[in-house]
Amino acid sequence: MNSFSVPDAAIRLNQASSKDREAFGQMFDSFAGQTDTLTVEQAKLAVQSVIPDISPQMLSRLSNEYGRTVSRSQFEQFMTRVFLDAQPANEIRRAFQLIDVNKTGTITASQLQDAMESFGDRPDIAETEAMIHEAAHTFPDKVTIDELISFLLSEDD
Repeated sequence: MNSFSVPDAAIRLNQASSKDREAFGQMFDSFAGQTDTLTVEQAKLAVQSVIPDISPQMLSRLSNEYGRTVSRSQFEQFMTRVFLDAQPANEIRRAFQLIDVNKTGTITASQLQDAMESFGDRPDIAETEAMIHEAAHTFPDKVTIDELISFLLSEDD
């Protein structure tokens, strides 16, 4: 990854869009039939039907975290995590939209600092300015969503 890392909590959102949650609910219903829970094995099949290459470690979380059965809300919560893990750019976009309170399409070091502080990190302004400076290409003091995605998902050489 790049030389700076945003805390996991700063880019992890605990819910997907309403459209995504609706799709997760429909998936739950199609596997659950007339019951209000899925077995862990049914839940694993449901997840694999959407993301066939999901890691075994992620699948093992189902039984580790929920036991032998999974409720609809637990399934939606789990699928949100899987969905966001599988599509980090979407997760970054959602976080960016929350940080960009003025809806300018850019975020400043101050906005990034505020967001990181809300998740328990305490960077000083010099740190967030350095992060913005490293990620930004269009403006010297703010970063666009595409620049941030590129920066956060890039690999250092």
